[in-house]
Amino acid sequence: MSSVSMEGHALGLMDVARRAVREQYEIVLERGDSLVLEQIEWLWPNHVPLGQATDFVGDPGVGKTFAAIEIAARASTGGDWPDGSRNTFEPMVIVYFYAEDSAPQVLGPRFQAAGGDLSKVHFVSVSRDAKGNEISPSFPDDIEQLEKVLSDTGASLIILDPMYSFLSADNRKEQDVKQALSPLTRLLQKYNVAALLIRHSKKDRSGRAIDRAGGALGGVSGVVRSAFVIDRDPNDKTIIVMAPAKANWGPEADSLAYRIDGTTIRSPEGVTIQTARIVWLGASTVTADDMSAARHTPGPEATARTEAEAFLHEQLRDGPVASRLIGLLADTQGITESTLKRAKKTLSVTSIWMRGEFHTALPQHQQLGRDVPDNVTAFPGQEAAS
Repeated sequence: MSSVSMEGHALGLMDVARRAVREQYEIVLERGDSLVLEQIEWLWPNHVPLGQATDFVGDPGVGKTFAAIEIAARASTGGDWPDGSRNTFEPMVIVYFYAEDSAPQVLGPRFQAAGGDLSKVHFVSVSRDAKGNEISPSFPDDIEQLEKVLSDTGASLIILDPMYSFLSADNRKEQDVKQALSPLTRLLQKYNVAALLIRHSKKDRSGRAIDRAGGALGGVSGVVRSAFVIDRDPNDKTIIVMAPAKANWGPEADSLAYRIDGTTIRSPEGVTIQTARIVWLGASTVTADDMSAARHTPGPEATARTEAEAFLHEQLRDGPVASRLIGLLADTQGITESTLKRAKKTLSVTSIWMRGEFHTALPQHQQLGRDVPDNVTAFPGQEAAS
């Protein structure tokens, strides 16, 4: 028998075996009047349902993580939601899976700056065995370990940032993604836990806003009940808009606008740390499809340098800002170091010495600078723009 014939014979036997197994099952009927009807429960009304996953999609640097942290921080304290709706729950426990940022240097400070209770959030980047070996958590492979975490902590919100870093699936294949997410969805339903899935947009921006998600979109969009696109306002690049793209379980929420401002916190150890946080600006008329369409509109578009100039104006209009904080904020908004330097030159922005460190300043504020101490050497990003 040829190898082709043998292969065909083997496939035939596998098909017979598969059908034999499935013939042991019967379709289950549930008559409507036997159902115990339940009310959909929302963590954040018309935004984030409990027992299901919510999708956050956007370009790198537009503030998806900031938005997720803001939601988590309010959940941790029982604070009301950014649209003014009431939070009806007691403070909740959050489990935050992260792969791209540092918890001690980035996520923790941002969480505290957002008003969150650090005792209510557990950050996770690795799994560890009894010998101290570490691997990255991956689902559904580690779904039993996740169930133990939910049971032990009583968590009501989990965040996967970014989602694809924690899926044991080929994100190019829709069926693989759907199969990887299905056990997670069942676990969310079992424990009535909400999940935020943070994802990057794909480079091909054609089609509807919801189609901008990266990877095998269908595998995710078929699982989540609520989805939001996060992007810059086409009319004002200093403003970010969180716009609904999918709302299966309730009325479509209003788009919400926000900006990201620098701030400082004092750590539990008493150390002053520079970080950033969201400032909510209220409802926006910009839709998810508006933002997607703006990226396809023929004709001149805002250049990276124009966006960087707008960023500098927004951050520096009230006075000098610590240069290292400007660099951090620029990075979160996807502005490269070279683009930022060109924007500084266009605006005649320089670095000045004040309050013990270098600050970035517009021309009208440069007189606030002091002489740089002889023992201080400017390092890249804090020297005067050239």
